[in-house]
Amino acid sequence: MNLELIELNAFYLTSRTSASGPRPVTGTRLRPALFAGYEDVSRLRHDYPLVLGRAADGRAVVHSLTAMINEALTAHVKEGGDGEFSRRKILQLEAEIRKMVAAGTEGMLSEIWQAASRKLLKKVANGQVHELEELFATIHDAIGLDGEIIGCNARTPARLLQHIWEMDQGRKAKVAQKRIGELILYLQNFLGAEARRTMDDLTPQNLEGHIGASFADAFDFEEMSRILMPKTEKSTLPEDRRQRIVEALDVLMSQRFFKPAMKGSRKNRPAGPHSFIYHSSASALKAIRKRVPEMVSLIKAMAIAELEVANRYRPHEHDPFFAAFDETSLLPEDLEFLPGYLVKLNEDEYDSAEKARILELLSSSLPVKILVQSDDILHPATGIAAQISTGTAIWNLASMAAGLNDVFVFQSGASALYRLRDRLQSGLTFSGPALFSIFSGASGFAVDEQPYLTAAAALESRAFPIFCHDPSAGPDQASRFSIAGNPQPESDWPAHSLTYADEDLQRHDLDIRFTFCEFAATDSRFREHFALVPRDKWNDNLVQASDYMDMSPEQQAESIPCILMIDERNRLQKLVVTDKIIRTACHCREMWHRLQELGGIHNSHARRLLERERERWEKENRPQTASQPAPAAPPETPAPAPAAEPAPETPPAEAAPAAGPAPGEPFIDTPRCTTCNECTQINDKMFAYNDNMQAYIADPDAGTFRQLVEAAENCQVSIIHPGVPRNSDEANLEELIKRAELFQ
Repeated sequence: MNLELIELNAFYLTSRTSASGPRPVTGTRLRPALFAGYEDVSRLRHDYPLVLGRAADGRAVVHSLTAMINEALTAHVKEGGDGEFSRRKILQLEAEIRKMVAAGTEGMLSEIWQAASRKLLKKVANGQVHELEELFATIHDAIGLDGEIIGCNARTPARLLQHIWEMDQGRKAKVAQKRIGELILYLQNFLGAEARRTMDDLTPQNLEGHIGASFADAFDFEEMSRILMPKTEKSTLPEDRRQRIVEALDVLMSQRFFKPAMKGSRKNRPAGPHSFIYHSSASALKAIRKRVPEMVSLIKAMAIAELEVANRYRPHEHDPFFAAFDETSLLPEDLEFLPGYLVKLNEDEYDSAEKARILELLSSSLPVKILVQSDDILHPATGIAAQISTGTAIWNLASMAAGLNDVFVFQSGASALYRLRDRLQSGLTFSGPALFSIFSGASGFAVDEQPYLTAAAALESRAFPIFCHDPSAGPDQASRFSIAGNPQPESDWPAHSLTYADEDLQRHDLDIRFTFCEFAATDSRFREHFALVPRDKWNDNLVQASDYMDMSPEQQAESIPCILMIDERNRLQKLVVTDKIIRTACHCREMWHRLQELGGIHNSHARRLLERERERWEKENRPQTASQPAPAAPPETPAPAPAAEPAPETPPAEAAPAAGPAPGEPFIDTPRCTTCNECTQINDKMFAYNDNMQAYIADPDAGTFRQLVEAAENCQVSIIHPGVPRNSDEANLEELIKRAELFQ
C-alpha cells in the first residue's frame, strides 16, 4: 500500500487529516456536483410557489404558479414571434412573484400579483405602461383563481395540510348543519308554538332578562316561572313523547361540534363551537376523551329525532336500545359524520410518550389527521454507539402506523408535495385516522439554505423516501402500499449523467449516483467526515461511494470511497468519505430495501416463488430423449450387389422440423389465432401479426409479465401462453404467476 493510499485510508477510518494528506473542508462552500444547476432555486421555474385556492364546490385546490402561468399563456398569448414580447413580460412577472415569495412576502395571489406588476411597470417606458397593464390584467383574469400563495419553507407542510383539511371540514360541516337544522325545525313544529313559548320564554333565565337588573332581587324567578307555566294546556302529544322530543331538541340546539344552523339556536349554547386543531397529541387526546359523552348525546339525539320525524319510534323497541346507548354504540358512519381533528406536531417534540399517544390516537378509529413534521433528519453521532441518526424514528412510527392496517400513512419531503397532492387529498379526506410524515428541508444547517433543494436531496438519497399506505385502495398489501414517486425506485441510488470540461476544455461524461453521502455533505455539521483530495493526488483507488458500497471486503481494502463536489467556481472536486458516513449510507440502503419489498420491488418472496416455478417448468418441459435408451438396430442382411449405375444426384436434405419454444418462453399458438386484436391493443410491440394476420410474440422483452398474463386472459381462444417472468423485480409476481398457471 503506497503512502497516499495510507493517508487516505487513515482519514477514512479516523476522520483525521494530516499536512500531506487530504485537506479539511471546514469553512469552504462545497456542494454536490449534481447541484451545479441549482445555485438559486428561486430563479428556476419549478413547482413552488403554490397557490392554495377553493373550488366552486368548496373543495380545496392546490396549484403551482408555474402551471397556472403556462395554461394562461397557452390560452391568451400567440405562439412564435408574435407573442414573444408578451410571453417574456409575463415570465418576468412570474419571476418577480417567485422572488418576493422566496424573500418572505406572504398574502393572496391577487395582492402579490399587483405588487409585482407595479415593480415591473416602474422599469418600462411610459409608452408601454398601458399595454403591459392590460396584459397583466388579462393573464390574471385568465388564471381565474385567487388564494394564499406560499413558498417552500418550514411552515409549508402545516399550511398546505391545514388548507386541504379545513376545506374538507367546511364541506362536511355544511352537510351536518343542514341535517341538524332540519331536525330542529321538524321537532319544533311537533311541539307547536305554545310549547316553544312555554319552554323558551318562560324559563327563569329569560324571565330575569325581561325584568332587568334593577328589580332582579325583588323576584323569585323560579317560582314566577312555575306560576306562569300554563297548567291547562292540552298537548296533542303523549307526555313521554313530548319529553323525549324536548330532550332531543335541547341536545341538537346546544351541540358544539358544528356552528349553529339557525340564529335562534345560539341561546342554549354554553359556549362557542369546539376547536379541532391541536399542537400536541396530549391536548388532542384530552379533548377527545372529554367530548365522548357529547358525541354520544348528539348521535343519540339525531337518531331519536329522525325516528320521531318518520313516526317510527316504538317505545317498547327503542327505549331499551337508547337507554343502553354509549360510546360502544357509535358506528363508523357516526364517527365520519362528526368533525375530524388535525394535530400538528414537530419531530422536536417527539419522544416515547408522544409516540404512545400518537398510536393511541391512530387506534381510535376517529378521523384524526396527524402531521409529524421533521425540519432536521440528520443528527450527529452521540453516545456509546456513536451512530449518525437519519430520522429513522419517524420512519419507524410511520411503519408502525401502517401496521395498524386501517390507518392512512403518507411520507414525503416538502419538495414533492405538489406532485403528490392527490395523495394528500386522499389522506386528509380518508374516513379514518391518518398520519403524515413530512420533511420540510428547513434544517438551518444546509450549505445552500434552500429548503426545496434540501428536501429534494433527502428524497434522492433515500434518507427520507416517499411511501404511502392507503387502506381504501384495495384489500391487499399490493394495492395499499406504494413507493411510487421516488426517483428510479428499482435502484439502490438514483443515477444521473454529469457533463463537465477539464482544464483543457475537453468534455467528459460521468454517471453519478446520488447517495446518502452526498446528502450528508450538504450539512455543515458533518464537514469533519469529508476531506478534499488535491487534484494531483487523484488516483484509481478513489472510487465513487456508491461503487464502494457494492464492493467485496477484499476490494474495499484496496479502495477509498469519495464523492464528487463543486466549489464556488464550479470546479469539480473529490472528497474522501469517512467510515461512519459509509455505514450510515449502508443503513439507509437497507431501510430502502425494506420499503422496496413492501412496494413489490425486489421482493424476496416473489423471487423464491419465481425460482421454484422456473425449476418446476424446466423439469416438466425437459427433453425426454436424453434419459431414454436408443432402440436396438435391426440385424444386417446381406444384399445383392447392384449393377453399376451412375451415381444419382444427392436429394436436397429435408428441412428439420421447427424447434418449439424454449422452456419458460412465452408463445402463441399462431395457427389458431382469430385476429381479435386483444393482445395487440395491450402492447403492439410485444405482440404483432404475421402475413396471415395471425398473432405471434414479436419481442417478449418489449413489455411486462403482467401484459402477457392480461393478454392470455383476454384472448378469446386461449392460445397465449405467458411462460415464466423474465424480470424477477416486477411487482406482484406471486399473484401474476398464479393467474398465468391457467394458460401454460
